[in-house]
This record gives sequence, C-alpha cells and structure tokens, in this order.
Amino acid sequence: MVIDSALSLYDLPSTIYTKTTEGKGRECLASQSIEPSTTLLSVYPYSTAIFDSYKKRLCARCLAAHPTKSFTTHCLGCDQVYFCSTICADLYLSDHDQWCCDILRRLASLKKVDRHMKSVAKLVIMVYWQRHVRGKTDHRDNGGDMNKMTCSYDLVHHLESHYDDWSPEMKQEWNRIQCFLWKFLSPMDWLFPHETDVDIMHLVSKIESNGFGIYLENRLDVVVGRALYPLASLFNHDCTYNCEVEQWTEEGIEDELVTMDLSDDQQQQSEPVDCSLSNENVNNKEQQEIRKVYPSVFTQPRGKFRQMFIRTIATVLPHECLTIGYVDTSLPVANRRQKLLQDYYFTCECQRCVVESKIGGGPSSGSNKKNKKKKNKGKINGSVC
Repeated sequence: MVIDSALSLYDLPSTIYTKTTEGKGRECLASQSIEPSTTLLSVYPYSTAIFDSYKKRLCARCLAAHPTKSFTTHCLGCDQVYFCSTICADLYLSDHDQWCCDILRRLASLKKVDRHMKSVAKLVIMVYWQRHVRGKTDHRDNGGDMNKMTCSYDLVHHLESHYDDWSPEMKQEWNRIQCFLWKFLSPMDWLFPHETDVDIMHLVSKIESNGFGIYLENRLDVVVGRALYPLASLFNHDCTYNCEVEQWTEEGIEDELVTMDLSDDQQQQSEPVDCSLSNENVNNKEQQEIRKVYPSVFTQPRGKFRQMFIRTIATVLPHECLTIGYVDTSLPVANRRQKLLQDYYFTCECQRCVVESKIGGGPSSGSNKKNKKKKNKGKINGSVC
C-alpha cells in the first residue's frame, strides 16, 4: 500500500482516507464504521462545460437551468456563454477576455468533430482558463465549510491519464482536436512553458475518464454538459456500490415566476370576439389569457454551482472501499464490463461481476439501478458520463 502524498494538501473528512493500491490506483476507504445516508463529501466542480445545444439554457456561472426556454444575457464578444442574471454575467465576464471569446467561438464552428469530442475539448479549454485565472492553489469561497470543497489544479493534474494506452487509431481520431487545441492554446499564456500538445492530450484523457455529466432537473436521461470533480473521482466503481452522488441544481427558482397578460395586443390582432359567448365563457377565456412564466433574465443567481454530495447508501465497515457506480448497473455483466473497459480502461472484477459471469451474465434481482430514484427537490443524482 502506498499513501497518496498528493492528497495531504486537502482537508478530507476524518471519516475517509485514501491510498493507492496496485491494480486499482487511487481509492477512498472508510476510516471508521459509517451509517447509511451519511454525507461524506460536499464538493464543487473545478470546471464545467455546457454542450453547445444547451448553452442558452444553462447559466455559464451558477449553472442554473431555465425551466422552459432560454436566457438572453450573454457575452457579446463570442455568444458562447449565457447567464441567468446580470449578477452572474458581471462576475463571470470580468475574467472572460478576448482570448477566451476567440477560442470558444472557433471551437463552436469547428467542423467534422462530434459532440463528445467537442465537449471534452471545451472542458479542456475551461480547465486551462480557470487555472490561469485562479492560480494553482485557489479555492472557491465556500462560506468557511471545509466539507464544501473545491480543489486546486494540483488534483486535476494528479488524475490518471490513459493517453499512453490509446491505440494509434484512437489517437488519429482525436488528431483534429489535438491540432486545434495546440494551435490556439500555445500562443496564449494559459499554458506553462514546458507543456506541449501531448500534455494537452493527457488532460483530454483525464477528462474522458473522470468527467461527470450535468443533467437537467427531472431529466436524468438528458446530459447537457460536463463537470470535473477531481475529489469525487477518487471514489472507485463497484457494481454493488455503497455510495451515491447527487448534484444540487437550483434553489428558489419558483420565486422568479412573473404574471403575464396575453390578452392585449394578441386579442386586438385576432379575430373579432364572438358576442354570443356567455359571461362564464368570457371569464374563463380571460383567465386563460393570464399565466405565470419564467422571464429570460432572473433577478438573482438561482443555480447552486452543481455542488455535489456523496452519501452512503449502506453501512460501510472500517477500511472498506467507498464506491460509486460509473455505469448503469442494471445492465447485464457483459455490457457493464464492455462499457467500463471502453470508457474507463479496466475490466470490472467486483464480486457481483464475478458471480454473474459464472451463472450466465444476467443482472441480479437486487441490482442497483443508477439514477432511477429521485431525491430531494432541487437535487439530482449524477453519474460519470
């Protein structure tokens, strides 16, 4: 066993500790007996990236999602980042310089690149931008609660890369992204002097293997972006995981509802009113013409920055591994193993996989079903995507 010295810089809760094990890499373990429903960590992402198709619906700063339509406040320089409120816009755009506008605009127009690759590239850009803006050891203001942690770039740097294990064909598939990122990042002062295009691709690999999906509230089947939570990535996978992850989406968003009267100009331009309508029908029609809607600009930030909670869902014994589910664990064992090998570069040898592979590969009746159970209002379960 090797103690991971890189994590000694961070004030992890006393209930957990980390180590590096051959064959498993970094992992989190319980330092004591832990009861179910115990919150182990509350962490913020180091960086986030919203898919282009949802950029108008999610605030680039607090990550509030508009419930029904789009936000209109945006960066006039690139039209690639939108905001729920003027507060979020002012705070975000103070560091959003011309370099950032230029590279995001060019990435959005890049051809012959699928959504997955483009979203990874966007998160690479945001990681380097945040490193440049915040510095290597900066932490988000978390109100003094040390359990609500972000991380510095140090933990991002120490995430495991599988780039050296990529096949020549896979490297060729990513060549267009590699050339694009190097072309536009190398002239900027975001990179360290010693960093090369290969270092950029190692970050690409780290994001691919450690990125978490960003979801809409009540739409866990719709991924709208990516987020990098290096501390959460220390939790390994198990098909009978004993912890769950949960993202906090918005709070108080119902307070933004405003009443809109649709009867004025629309009625004047519509067909004449039927005088034969009874008073009751007229009243019902007037009521239908007045409804509550969400405006395109909120009065204040409503997003919770996708703060992630990691909680136990079963009793965990001392020195037992703390695990989460990387894939849909209701799938048959062969499908689970294939997806884990394809996306995370390991063959799962957990007890459940070993047993199911011997008896035919079907999911057991008591298997966990990732992301099926809705939790508290305003929060959603999140899985690695």
